[in-house]
Amino acid sequence: TVQKMKKSAAVIFSEAKVSSDGEKSVRIVQLRGLEQPPGDQSCGYYGMFFASVLQKLPLESPIEDAEKSLADRKAFESFRDNCLSHLLDVAKEKNETTYPWTENDIKRGALELVYQQELQTCTSDTFKHIHQDAMTTLRGFGLDSLRTNHPPIKALTGLQLALKELKAAKHGGTRGFLLGAS
Repeated sequence: TVQKMKKSAAVIFSEAKVSSDGEKSVRIVQLRGLEQPPGDQSCGYYGMFFASVLQKLPLESPIEDAEKSLADRKAFESFRDNCLSHLLDVAKEKNETTYPWTENDIKRGALELVYQQELQTCTSDTFKHIHQDAMTTLRGFGLDSLRTNHPPIKALTGLQLALKELKAAKHGGTRGFLLGAS
């Protein structure tokens, strides 16, 4: 879960564990992440980067290690560059020449829904930590929908499926949720 703050992003990290005697526990931590510069349209890429970082960390990692990884600008830029490169390759393979698949559209930095779907369904190991099996996108599930008590049905269905999978895991698990994407 990523929330925009004035100086940096807050990443809400929740982990569920099952002990050897079958006891379940949940730990929820708010972590500081990389600051998104003003005018940067890459918020979706930041969210996927944060989810990817948390997927890679061992569950018992100290909070300081997680925050250091979440604040690594070079790692984020490499992640985003890999995403953009993959999307440009897909556009070239498909011979796409219209919005949103032109080179300028892709390099603009906004994470379009079709880009996100491509990145979350491709089979490349580069993106396995943001794959749809590791991260659930709750599009339109933002503060406004929570204030009016009208979250989108599709988002609620995605949330229910992801939580069901986590509950069914025999040894706990980690899953990223990207909220409020539009």
